[in-house]
Amino acid sequence: MKKWRIEESGIKLTELDFKTSPGHVIQRRNIIEKEIDIEGEISTVYECEMKFLTIQEYTEEMKLESDEIKQLMADLSEIVLMGGIF
Repeated sequence: MKKWRIEESGIKLTELDFKTSPGHVIQRRNIIEKEIDIEGEISTVYECEMKFLTIQEYTEEMKLESDEIKQLMADLSEIVLMGGIF
């Protein structure tokens, strides 16, 4: 699994970018907008964590997340059926 790294940009960032590099996905999280002073002018920059993935890597990560959610839901259902947590 690829590690998250910091990205900074002068343009507004999206959580998923499929267009910049065909066959790849740029996945972002924790996007924040900051105002900075550059030689007396206020500019807006965006900072986030990002990963650059192939479509296959992205699909595999989404499948793993989906499997984890399914398992959590099954565990929760079992707890509810047993009368909850005491």
